[in-house]
Amino acid sequence: MRIAARCPPGTRHRLACPLHSQLHIMPQSKRRKPKNLTATPPSSPAAAEHKRDPSPTWYVVLMAGLMVVGVLLVLARFIFSLDQLMLIAGLALIAAGFMMTTNYH
Repeated sequence: MRIAARCPPGTRHRLACPLHSQLHIMPQSKRRKPKNLTATPPSSPAAAEHKRDPSPTWYVVLMAGLMVVGVLLVLARFIFSLDQLMLIAGLALIAAGFMMTTNYH
């Protein structure tokens, strides 16, 4: 739609022009309904008991130990020019340590 009328002289911006401010009125947008922020109780007792105990100390020590030994094996392979099997074993130990972190809580 082209506007046939011109802005009055002295108005430099279209927003300052009273003609344009009346012709291009934006419609009001509809408000969204607020989300229900109240907590719903769990439907089953098993879901309520999902809270798990912290990991035992031996689990944390084993997890960290696997990653440290894996890094040492990888470094030893390159420092002492050892067999490729040391690199694979080191990477496998590091991966096992990282897999254990997914069950850590």
